[in-house]
Amino acid sequence: TGTLAKRYGILNLLNAFIDLKMQDVKLVICGSGDAAKDIIKASEIDSRIIYRGLVKREEALILQQNATLLVNPRTPEGEFTKYSFPSKTMEYLASGIPTLLYKLPGIPSEYYDYCFSLTDLSVSALTEKLGYILSLSSDELDEIGIRAKQFIYANKSPINQTKKIVELINKL
Repeated sequence: TGTLAKRYGILNLLNAFIDLKMQDVKLVICGSGDAAKDIIKASEIDSRIIYRGLVKREEALILQQNATLLVNPRTPEGEFTKYSFPSKTMEYLASGIPTLLYKLPGIPSEYYDYCFSLTDLSVSALTEKLGYILSLSSDELDEIGIRAKQFIYANKSPINQTKKIVELINKL
């Protein structure tokens, strides 16, 4: 869900999924961007790929809740990723659905205790990781998603973040 910009790695996800040998899984993609034509073309060839286009936020959240895995394919390539904390990271972790992210320099390391992550940028590594995650039991996946949700709500809520800012100001 979100911006489907080639520079954010969506085509790597698409190609990794195409290479995935599992036939009982689907890749649902929502959003718009310069990769939309490539996604549409792939969905015409591979029936496991479903392109929904732009959807309302409420529909996107429902789709996320019904997912087995949420993937943010943004790679650490590019200078901007040093300062990048994609909003999808927080949204996906808070959903309670297991999440797969690339390790970005702008995301604090503590977040990676609550999701699956990749450092290898190759499509084959992404395919392998997807296969591994999707072969886990639903209980294992549920546990990972619940831990992530608890982490976000306990430590990263607006109230907790505001408290940290106030404490920082009070120390000055």
